[in-house]
Amino acid sequence: VADNSDQCLGTPAGVMVDATGCAKDSDKDGIMDSADNCPGTAAGVAVDSSGCKLVIASTAAKDTDNDGIADLKDQCPNSKAGANVDSRGCELKQSFVLKGVNFVTGSDEITGASMGVLDNVAETLIRNGDINVEVRGYTDDRGAADFNQSLSQQRAESVKAYLRSSGVAAGRMKAKGYGEFDPIADNSTSAGRAMNRRVQLHIIE
Repeated sequence: VADNSDQCLGTPAGVMVDATGCAKDSDKDGIMDSADNCPGTAAGVAVDSSGCKLVIASTAAKDTDNDGIADLKDQCPNSKAGANVDSRGCELKQSFVLKGVNFVTGSDEITGASMGVLDNVAETLIRNGDINVEVRGYTDDRGAADFNQSLSQQRAESVKAYLRSSGVAAGRMKAKGYGEFDPIADNSTSAGRAMNRRVQLHIIE
């Protein structure tokens, strides 16, 4: 291209140019043909420095340990392969207390503040469809043993019913009351009794 018509003086030797003397860019992606590794890019597509379609990795859905919980929400990002995990991405233990699940005194009525905890439990069970559980109810040692046994059974049934209403198949759950049996704290203190009044989930093999 003659200098008086060349709009891109100084183009390196050997570079293909168009009629204006500028480096040729056949697909109009901003990368000259001599450096374009993907010369047929569609119009309007964002490209990288090699002229190929720009791929932006999504971190929102990335799940490094493949446990079903995205890395951004995963509090245990290195769960072992095949492990059943809770809504935080942490491996489920064989048996665990549902902290924050409480009842109206002397009844099996679940308090409103407990429902968020149970919603998370239901979500975890639905996601881990191969897990079956026994819902276990416990009381402290105040009152008659027979009453405590009955109350713990009713409370376990209430939790099971709530989980069922939240989408967990009834056939995956059992409910059993253990009364004042197997305390985890000292029943002689109010704090200990509060800990003993509990619901546990036990994973059934």
